[in-house]
Amino acid sequence: MKIFAGYDCGGTKTTCILADEYGRVLAKGTGGPSNFLSCGFSIASASIKESTKQALSCAGIKDETLYSAYFGSAAVEFFSESQKVRAFFEGCVPAKYIRFNNDAYIAFYGATFGKPGIVMVSGTGAVAYGIREDISWVKVDGWGHLIGDEGSGYSIGNKAIRLAVKSFDGIAENKPFENAVLKHFSISSMRELIKIIYADPSLSRVRIASAANCVFALYSEGNRIAAEILEDAANAIVASIVAVYKAMNVTDDETVVVFSGSVLKKCECISKLVKRKLTEGGSHNFRITWPEVSPATAALLLSYNVPDGNNYNNSVERIICKCRMTHDEER
Repeated sequence: MKIFAGYDCGGTKTTCILADEYGRVLAKGTGGPSNFLSCGFSIASASIKESTKQALSCAGIKDETLYSAYFGSAAVEFFSESQKVRAFFEGCVPAKYIRFNNDAYIAFYGATFGKPGIVMVSGTGAVAYGIREDISWVKVDGWGHLIGDEGSGYSIGNKAIRLAVKSFDGIAENKPFENAVLKHFSISSMRELIKIIYADPSLSRVRIASAANCVFALYSEGNRIAAEILEDAANAIVASIVAVYKAMNVTDDETVVVFSGSVLKKCECISKLVKRKLTEGGSHNFRITWPEVSPATAALLLSYNVPDGNNYNNSVERIICKCRMTHDEER
């Protein structure tokens, strides 16, 4: 039996999905963060191996050699052929065929299945890509949390934590944020944050990004400052989408914009704000859509594109039919 695998290598977790040559989905496994630019090669490798091990175990497969594996990772540039990156993935998973691309591409592919458009990713980080008909592409943001990533979970979470510690220090009165952060991290004193944030530098970015949930919760309670933070995030996301569109220099009457990432999924307020602001702009017709299959499933579909002389179109269609999500499920 030929085993195909798709991987979504995120900044927070890794997902692996296995299927056979007939398009029968066998199992799914998960692991920790595997964006090696933020967590390092050692943690990323362990996470990928763990997700593979789980999936193989759930599928009842003892032979760990895969036929084809496709990785989507924010640590990979679009359509990269880096031998160093290839060697890393080959060291994580034994497979006859190994290919990889940016995680934004697998999110994009899960919505358009290869047709041109824009993908806006707002998760732990934030980046927007435009993919043209000829597969050429443009990129906006993706500079990382230290100098970019406005509109990301990290940016939102960082603002929440800053407001909380200022409240604790008596510099500004923001008790709701202080209480929300204490509850989120399950701590009794704000000083305990130092250990949580700084103890393991490889995880600090993810932990700070998780505090975006504090802002989402406070917004749902009608907190004015939380609403302002989310408004700023929406403005940053819109600015990235518009910048990508202008750089693409396309003349089509309509441009598909794919939403992806935990921030746009979890916070309906931001996605609605972005839609409204794009519509109010009036200069172009943007059609907002969500992936029809998960990023890991999209990577699985891409794993069937191998040069072995076989046509796996029926297998791909079978997986799409089985794994297609509604937009509400994706969010």
